[in-house]
Amino acid sequence: MIQVDNDIIDILKAEWDILVILDGCRYDVFEQVYIDQLNTGGKLKKAKTFSSGTQEWMCNNFYNKDCSNIIYLDPIIMFNVFIPDDTFFKTIMVWDTDWDYDYGTILPSKMTDVALEQIRQHPKKQFIIHYHQPHPPYLLKEYLGIDKINTPSTIMNNVNGNRFSFFYQGCMRKFFGYSRTWKWLMRLGVEPCDYYGKIYKKYGHDGLVRGYRKNLELVLYEINRLIDVCDGKIVVTSDHSHNLNGDLRGLKDQFVPWLEIT
Repeated sequence: MIQVDNDIIDILKAEWDILVILDGCRYDVFEQVYIDQLNTGGKLKKAKTFSSGTQEWMCNNFYNKDCSNIIYLDPIIMFNVFIPDDTFFKTIMVWDTDWDYDYGTILPSKMTDVALEQIRQHPKKQFIIHYHQPHPPYLLKEYLGIDKINTPSTIMNNVNGNRFSFFYQGCMRKFFGYSRTWKWLMRLGVEPCDYYGKIYKKYGHDGLVRGYRKNLELVLYEINRLIDVCDGKIVVTSDHSHNLNGDLRGLKDQFVPWLEIT
């Protein structure tokens, strides 16, 4: 479910041929950059997903639902942990075939390449194309090496593991907010263990904003390639918002975009 303006709708019943999911995309930043990046303006509306993360969003929208006509292009390694494997007509595990080991993610250009090939093979199907951007890691060369590069295996180990430092710092961030936690850790000489904290330590809050905007610009540029080949309707939205200030409280109430392109 998603609330678009004042209407709560089932995204599976909404009118679209291609549903583009931008992972962790804020409405306010999207509104600032999308006109300069897309070849067409479309009709932009504010929306709420009622989800604070991808897992919650997927369960809310697809679990025990009829998705038999949908091909889902997946950058999320834990996808089959969230919902059953046979939920969609076809699930393309792009992370398994096109992982970028320099940045530790699926580059938006690779996701588009796979999407265009699937659209060519299955012209009668609906598509959900789930880009990992603007979610980090941020695709700026100067940010390479700021943290360990994720691989599919290390991500699964992180999910299945129980590392005390991540748990402890995660609790601090939850109760005190990101920025305050990072400042305290640095004063104590403790290295932030999360990606955001390491960027904050080196580049400050402006560095987080710059990386986020760059990711969003790159993924929006790729959507132009979908627009060029799609004769139907494209909707661009997000699974959840993302708080650049690092405060987890109230995250479900933040707005995401709902852009309709015909």
